[in-house]
Order: sequence, then structure tokens, then C-alpha cells
Amino acid sequence: MCGAVLLAFVVAVGATTIELVSREDYTFLFGLPAESRPIFLLPLIAILLTVLMAAGVGVGWRRWGWLRRINRALLALVAAVCIGALASLNMVLSLLG
Repeated sequence: MCGAVLLAFVVAVGATTIELVSREDYTFLFGLPAESRPIFLLPLIAILLTVLMAAGVGVGWRRWGWLRRINRALLALVAAVCIGALASLNMVLSLLG
């Protein structure tokens, strides 16, 4: 689910940028317009889902077999890395500031 939210975020930002370029409106060089603010709710939802995923790995660790442990731990790790990549681009908490 977290991957789908992050993919929707990247697609929405890309579509907004392409729309601005097609209108020859180059204000995207300074940032996205104010009407695209709801897009930035998606990284916050992804952070929540990543935390829930990591908590789920912690809870299920004793009951799962090794393959499921590795699979779920890697999924949580990849989600955290994706959030970290967005944070390095200042796209995670841009809605708050």
C-alpha cells in the first residue's frame, strides 16, 4: 500500500509539472502552484503506512517463518528508504512549512 501511495505522489507531481510545461508556465522552477498542495498529503500518508509496516514486522517477527520475515523486513526498509529520498528533496514535510 505504501508503494502505491508513493507511486501516486510521483505520478501526480510529474503530471502537474508536465501540465505546467505544456502551458509554457515555468513557475514550476520555483515550486509547484498552490492548487497542488493536496498532493503533498500523500508523503505524510506514506510515513504513517511505513511506521505501521515496521510495527507490523516487529509484532509478527516471532510467529513468521524466515522467508516472510525477510520479505516483510525488506519491504519496510525499502519504504523507509523511499521516505528518506523524499525527505532529502524536502518533499515530505513541505505541506507543513
